[in-house]
Amino acid sequence: AGLDFLLMPATALLVLAFLAGIYFLAVTQRRAKQARSSVLAALAIGQVLTMLQQLSVMDAMLVAWPTPLSGLVSSMSVLSFDIEVLQTNCFMGLAATVSYSTRVFSVLALFCILIVIHVLVVLVRYQGRFWEKRSFMYGSSGTLFITLLVPILTALVAPLRCEEHPNGLSTVQGYPSVVCWSDAFDSPHSGMVVMSLCSCVLPAAVMAGVLYAVFLFPSKLRKGDTSFLQSTMFLFFRFRSEA
Repeated sequence: AGLDFLLMPATALLVLAFLAGIYFLAVTQRRAKQARSSVLAALAIGQVLTMLQQLSVMDAMLVAWPTPLSGLVSSMSVLSFDIEVLQTNCFMGLAATVSYSTRVFSVLALFCILIVIHVLVVLVRYQGRFWEKRSFMYGSSGTLFITLLVPILTALVAPLRCEEHPNGLSTVQGYPSVVCWSDAFDSPHSGMVVMSLCSCVLPAAVMAGVLYAVFLFPSKLRKGDTSFLQSTMFLFFRFRSEA
């Protein structure tokens, strides 16, 4: 039981270190000085993260995975912001609505923590020149979103994944106590769906921003707009003109 209590602070420290690494990567990237080895390292890390995210998606499939794959797949569900994998029920019980709300706000909390890191760095190192260093915030936020795109979407659309039962009712796959598309048994599914649709505004807005950045990229490149180029480095760093 003692180890269960250590899971959450240990996870919080890992998340903080991950966000600090994301911010450091966004701040230190320079396209002109980028060595081939750093590009390969970034791509390798990206491939590993993609593989881990795919494992978290496999946990959502209605498949009885054999041991030891089942344990590995289940442990990766933390990447989809499923806090129950941290065994929080051992010391606090969470209703389905509260549990899903926690997943949604966990996504928002990542970006809030990134903003706090940005504010501290700019205040301490750059004497509060926030407008001048805004590209750091844009670049780190974009890097975080692209890195965790699959887990973020998996977490936000969780109420839309329903599992049908022989009695004709369907329940939310991640929350078996919630009946889908019905108010029977005081099901909070309608509220969870509304929350899901509202929270999907975030990834939709980011993807719209990405499309706009891709549209502007050729003209900004010709003008030598270094602030724009650093802000969108997470989109274009893997591409080289000589390739």
